[in-house]
Amino acid sequence: MSPAGLGVLVIVAAVGPAAATPPCPPAVIVAGEPATAAAITRLLGERGILAPLEGCPAERASVDSFEGEIVVSIVDVDGRRTQRQVADLATAAALIETFSVTAPLPSGSSRPKAPPPLEVHDVEDQPEVFVPQLPGRRTVPGAVGVSIGSSFASDGSVWLSSSGFACVDLGRLCVGGAARYSRDAELSGRGEKTETTRSETDVLLSVEVPIHTGRWSFSTGLGLGIGWLRVRRDVMTSDGPQQLELDTGGLRAELRTTTSVPLRRGVSLTLGVALGFAPGAHTQSFREEGFEIAGEPRTVGRIELGLELGRR
Repeated sequence: MSPAGLGVLVIVAAVGPAAATPPCPPAVIVAGEPATAAAITRLLGERGILAPLEGCPAERASVDSFEGEIVVSIVDVDGRRTQRQVADLATAAALIETFSVTAPLPSGSSRPKAPPPLEVHDVEDQPEVFVPQLPGRRTVPGAVGVSIGSSFASDGSVWLSSSGFACVDLGRLCVGGAARYSRDAELSGRGEKTETTRSETDVLLSVEVPIHTGRWSFSTGLGLGIGWLRVRRDVMTSDGPQQLELDTGGLRAELRTTTSVPLRRGVSLTLGVALGFAPGAHTQSFREEGFEIAGEPRTVGRIELGLELGRR
């Protein structure tokens, strides 16, 4: 046999087994909301997308319904991740199909005679499946919001407040700030006893860690900034009515947890609980011209109800 013929024989002998072994067919592992995942699984089966064969790579998809649409999160065979929100089941199945590829069978892998049926997997039993955070279509890369609340201070007083906040996404954090105006309701505590009117303005920088569970989301964070407190008391002196005023303030710190519940696309109802600290608070009463004026509370427990645009 000539050298050329021998070379062709060697190439055919090397390529022949690989050519005889068909490649891995497109495959997917589906997880997510049972009803949605089952419907998409059926559509994928009709399109020829099956469960992975032994030794073959597979696309991983997690699906869930959200506000009448479907959130699809995909990890392809190369580990690239994508997330889309689509209008219906057929579009979701088509999207998953576009990320399915035919791949070569790894050497040494055995193949069953027929692919196994495609089935829905439980997200908890498939930790490698990318689970979506269900953000909907965000109108801002973070969140802005307003709220009203009530506070219960360490000196026994009750305060009413209104506030606004904004934060932007930085990785897994939402970083921003908040401004709040509070006023002593003079229903109890030192303010009521001394007939003192107190109002406070706080400005805080905040860092929050959002956690998403289905449609709900939770965030826990820390705020740090400054606050200004104005105290005023109207008194009667020998010279007639007089108004005594003092301004004070200092460092403010806050720990808070917020729960967000979607009302419609991009708008959520929020319920927040916070614990505020004023490390340098003048807790003792002030004395002005012989009259007692209520001091500052050191700690404040706060409950707030609000509306949020976007999602943390």
